[in-house]
Amino acid sequence: MSRTSLTYEWQINGAAALYEATKTPGVTSAPLCSRPFGGGRWRLFLHGNNGRPGFDGYVGVFLQCEPTVEEKRGDVMGKWNREGKYSFTIDLQTLDGEQTLVTVSTREDVTFTNEVRGFSFGMW
Repeated sequence: MSRTSLTYEWQINGAAALYEATKTPGVTSAPLCSRPFGGGRWRLFLHGNNGRPGFDGYVGVFLQCEPTVEEKRGDVMGKWNREGKYSFTIDLQTLDGEQTLVTVSTREDVTFTNEVRGFSFGMW
């Protein structure tokens, strides 16, 4: 089994406004979206109030799988998948890197497909 490790650093502009939006019950804000990383294979999203009703006061973190050219080329009728054991860690730090505010880690057997492209880390 091959193993790949990558680090992506994303300076989030608009995080304060996203957090402030979580203080309004029932309001979901537009997500903040990272640039693709890991060779274009991944993207992160942050959703105020977790992007759906009933999760007021939280920011949801989602990892989205972006299909590669090879995966798209090998698909059948628009269907592709990427299976594997994934270990993800997200650290939310102050801009100066001096303080880690939140660390979220998970290790999962996950299959990303054209229908299930995202993985939720939960909320904080």
